[in-house]
Amino acid sequence: IRRKRLAEVLLNHVFQFNNEQLDEAVCKFEHAVFPEIEASICTLLGHPSHCPHGYEIPKGVCCEGNINNVQNEVLPLSDMKVGEKGRVAYIRTQKDSRLHRFSGMGIRPGVVLELDQKYPSLIIRLDNAEVAMDSDIASDIYLWPSTH
Repeated sequence: IRRKRLAEVLLNHVFQFNNEQLDEAVCKFEHAVFPEIEASICTLLGHPSHCPHGYEIPKGVCCEGNINNVQNEVLPLSDMKVGEKGRVAYIRTQKDSRLHRFSGMGIRPGVVLELDQKYPSLIIRLDNAEVAMDSDIASDIYLWPSTH
């Protein structure tokens, strides 16, 4: 049950599968997830408590130490503070053009970004370059926060 509901969260929230695609994909995905990977997926998702259908997700060992620290897990770039750095965990968008734009700017999973400015637009630093973007675009980029 836990793997199924984590798969629902991952495929629905991160990959934005719609309801028609979700059930079939979850059925295949949950059986392909090894128990060792389950904790990593849960941590990546910020230890979610409920699936997209509203059902409770049974807690795993990985959740016990992080119940009060969920906000410190993967965050959208738009929620980070000026001066904070983070490694791109994933990009969540339904717009192919936006994915191509991010790729062209060098923004992809694994890249470290630093938020230099939030207003009037976000300015991030990566690989000795600065990039400006609107906060709605920045909300598509999810980061693992890191220390300065």
